[in-house]
Amino acid sequence: MTRMLKNKEALMNVIKATTPTFKYVFKTVDVADITKAFLTISKNGVTALEKSLAEASVGEDFIAWTLTQNETLSVPAGLVTSECNWLTIGGTRGSSGKATLTFERNSKEVVI
Repeated sequence: MTRMLKNKEALMNVIKATTPTFKYVFKTVDVADITKAFLTISKNGVTALEKSLAEASVGEDFIAWTLTQNETLSVPAGLVTSECNWLTIGGTRGSSGKATLTFERNSKEVVI
């Protein structure tokens, strides 16, 4: 997805203490060839949360990570970036590119 952001506009919002899923669909890469993959969520260039391929759901053409309530609570509120990086069995490294999103406060910021 390519989109120019204006005034730090976010592509999506995540409400803290919920369990969102980050799904990446691969059209030109065979998911079966991916040996390593990471979802990284960063704020101001600092990693706030990272999940590995072992923590993902893998389908024929996608990799998806579902965050826990505790994980969303650990990410600082405000604008962050998310990115998927991967490595194939043939040594090709790829990236989804960074997407901007907002982690919003929840009136009940506890695990329920």
